[in-house]
Amino acid sequence: MSDANDNKMVKQLNTTLPEASALYDGKIAGNGTPLVQSDMETAPEQECGEVRSLPSRSVHENQYADWSASDLDEARKAAEA
Repeated sequence: MSDANDNKMVKQLNTTLPEASALYDGKIAGNGTPLVQSDMETAPEQECGEVRSLPSRSVHENQYADWSASDLDEARKAAEA
């Protein structure tokens, strides 16, 4: 006679994901896979856009003035020290 435990199915599957996929570990369950793939494809483009906008934002957020002769002299002295 067969033991009742022999017919149990495994309900858990352990896997190792590449590092890039591991970031999306929580989203990969079920039908979310196409959404995750789409997100993985667009994320680098969004990050590049954000990085490219940083210098422009910095210029607008900070007040910059032209360097005066004394500013240049101070910079030269600091570089020589």
